[in-house]
Amino acid sequence: MLEPVRCPSNPNVMCQNISGHVDKRIEALCTTLVELRKAFLDHAAITVVRILDDAMWQYYTRLDGMTN
Repeated sequence: MLEPVRCPSNPNVMCQNISGHVDKRIEALCTTLVELRKAFLDHAAITVVRILDDAMWQYYTRLDGMTN
């Protein structure tokens, strides 16, 4: 029976242990995937902030036009 093991670079990720030890290639892949996930989420968060900032700017510009 295959036993799941924790990814060394991220304990929240489980790897499937098929040989009794974590292969260095699997460890490297896991680390890479964790880093790519973090980079993606960071980029997504920045994009969301920019979109919200643009939306608020448009909202305030319209409000300013209505009050003048």
